[in-house]
This record gives sequence, C-alpha cells and structure tokens, in this order.
Amino acid sequence: MKSILVAYDSSEHANKAYAIALDYAQKFNSEIYVITVARPPEPAMDVETEAFIEEVTEQYNKDFAHLKGQATSHKVKAHFEVLAGHPAQTIVHYAQDLNVDLIIIGAVREKSGLLKWLLGSVASQVTHHAHCSVLVVR
Repeated sequence: MKSILVAYDSSEHANKAYAIALDYAQKFNSEIYVITVARPPEPAMDVETEAFIEEVTEQYNKDFAHLKGQATSHKVKAHFEVLAGHPAQTIVHYAQDLNVDLIIIGAVREKSGLLKWLLGSVASQVTHHAHCSVLVVR
C-alpha cells in the first residue's frame, strides 16, 4: 500500500479516520494525502467562489498545522490540500488521479432518513464509485 487518501472535514469521525491512516501509513510505509473538499454555494459567481475557497483554505490550514505535527511525530510523509467541488465526486476523482490504494473517510450520521435517501451520504457515494478499497470510520 503505497498511498492513502484521507477525506477530512475536521469532524470527530475525520480525526479518527486520520489517526487510522497514520497507523496504516506507519505499518505499510505509505504516504498520506489529506484533502478537504469545500462545496461552494450554488449558483455561485467566480468572485464569490474564489472568496469562499480562500476562506475555507485559511480555516483548514490551521487544522492542517496540527495534523502535520502528528504526521511528523509518526514519521509519515503527508500532503494536505483544500479542493472545491462536490465532495464525493472530488474525493473519487482525486483518488483516481493519484491512483491511491486506499481511501479512509469518516461517516457522519446527521442527516434525516429522507434527506439521506435523497442526497446519499458522501461516504456511501465514495464507497460506491471509488476505484480502490474504502475504509469508512464511524
């Protein structure tokens, strides 16, 4: 297992997913790619989208500083990036582009049954469309 992708949204589940990724990366001498996907409001104008992405990037760079420290203490090479788009699609495409061996994602159960049925969860969409194995952390 050469590379692991972690979908990160700063939730408790995402922090658990990251901790598991660090353990796997140590055991298998893997690199970790940690991504956050910001979903701009729709419909959005280019200026609004750019400002939104800058704001989200600034917020997550603070979180990433802590995560980078954890990776360094575990002696794991980690890459961090904030992307914009539909979360599930962006995660799947990014994983394919990097040809990662494993995606680790936290599962959040905050949606109502009807809303989850209409939208689907990001974790279930990633699991369904990913080219590689997906570990869903609850």
